[in-house]
Amino acid sequence: SGYSASHFARIFTKVHNTSPIQYLNQIRILHAKNLLRTGQYTMGQIAQECGFSNVYYFSRCFKQITGIPPTKW
Repeated sequence: SGYSASHFARIFTKVHNTSPIQYLNQIRILHAKNLLRTGQYTMGQIAQECGFSNVYYFSRCFKQITGIPPTKW
């Protein structure tokens, strides 16, 4: 985009009313919800498939965004 990371984040936040990281995590959690519905994958597999570095961070983000832990979804 030709912008510095901080300038891009400011513009993105202004346009989308959320930070780039929060937006990305919302997209990742949406994908995780779809994978959880199938019942075919472990939490570790879902976390990895959705781009989270580990299952603990995935669980924390999932609960932060949805209000419930992924095991209850």
